[in-house]
Amino acid sequence: MPDRSQGFETYDALVMSPAPYLPIEVDRVKAMREWVLGGGTLVVDASQRTDAFRLGLLRELLPFVPQGVDQGRLDLFDSTADFAHGEVRGGEVLLESNGHPLAVRWNYGLGSVTCFAIAPNSPAFTQWKGCTPLWREVLASLRLGRAGPTDFNSFNAAAERKNALAGLVQEPQRVGLRLGIVLLLTALYALAVGPGDYFLIKRLGKPKLTWITFPTIVAVFTVAAYLGARTWVGGEMASASMQRVLVFPEHGVALRYDIVSLFAPGGKDFRLQHADGLPLHSIRAFSPSEGGLQVDHDNETLVQYIPIWQRRVYGAGTCIDAGPSVSLELSREDQVLVATIINGSSLELRQNALLCGSKTWRIPQQVIRPGESIVVRLEGHGQSSPDMAHVAAWSHLSSDTPDFWAHGRQFDYRTAFARGAVMFHSGDAGQAPCPLIVDGKRRPESGRRVLEVLAYEKENP
Repeated sequence: MPDRSQGFETYDALVMSPAPYLPIEVDRVKAMREWVLGGGTLVVDASQRTDAFRLGLLRELLPFVPQGVDQGRLDLFDSTADFAHGEVRGGEVLLESNGHPLAVRWNYGLGSVTCFAIAPNSPAFTQWKGCTPLWREVLASLRLGRAGPTDFNSFNAAAERKNALAGLVQEPQRVGLRLGIVLLLTALYALAVGPGDYFLIKRLGKPKLTWITFPTIVAVFTVAAYLGARTWVGGEMASASMQRVLVFPEHGVALRYDIVSLFAPGGKDFRLQHADGLPLHSIRAFSPSEGGLQVDHDNETLVQYIPIWQRRVYGAGTCIDAGPSVSLELSREDQVLVATIINGSSLELRQNALLCGSKTWRIPQQVIRPGESIVVRLEGHGQSSPDMAHVAAWSHLSSDTPDFWAHGRQFDYRTAFARGAVMFHSGDAGQAPCPLIVDGKRRPESGRRVLEVLAYEKENP
């Protein structure tokens, strides 16, 4: 089992049956948890009580924890079978018989976890006519990866995602054509080809040599101006970054993603690192070729050749145990969903909106200051075509773009929306330091922080 979430990214779902007898190592459970938070589907056979459930961290992921094994007649299957009894911690009971929960699922971040209290390969279950429809229900979110809701289809094309990505991290391209330097070079050029050439010819006493001296001065000055401008001004590297923090208050964890664009001053190899030691991934959005890309896995250093005056975009993601203390509470009043946003952090939140299903509700209050809370009723005034849907879908990997960045699961919220999620989106939650280290030096720029909080209506056992 992988010890980093990147090891799970190639999987849409993980079915753990039979469950391991011994506890899983802490780093592997954390990697699996991060993968589920980012949109993975985990199915666990909890039909036996093992130490993995009793002692390990895996227990915290499960909506159902087995406490013992019974054998009895289950009317649903019209047969006798072994099944587990235990603690239903929350979520939705998908299957039950004789008052015994047999399959329980809950939403965990952008993903979901389903526990079976009966072995999925037991004859009683596999011969039941509802076996296939139940599996379709458990794995329903996987279909969204290939064909999402209509409102998001316009963002499925690679060009749309590329444009959305470019808008997220646009940095000033400081090619260095400052007015003062331009005026200086122009004056020097005028002096060289005018009085300079005149006095040179006069000193030599051979006016006909101007056919040689003039082109020579122009050529020398042009080469010198180019090399000088490239050295003095073209050497100014620029970077821009955006930090996205997606908070899951119910679980006390958050996903943090850093997107960084780098504008390179000259064609050479650059050694790139993330300030927190996270593995950097090069996002192929602006160039068909990544020439010279290599990664040093020992110290998470990415070495890449970047042509002169070119932009490259990189991303890094991780799971953190606690994000900014901004919570989203959901309730019902007269059958209308009511969202309460509580800013318990030190951040001032701007450009705020709520996303639910295929609609977006703009929050009229321009700034939510520390300690403030607001209440929004999610009723008819939502926009039917969410103007911020691209924020959620731009980097979703689909079959039409196999060369696009594969580590984009954390940005695909459609499965969570399909399961009834509500998201608070703050497009401006202050600034965050640029996390990129280039050739051993930390980039000095600060970047934009986007804060998102995702919640579901409470589900009772």
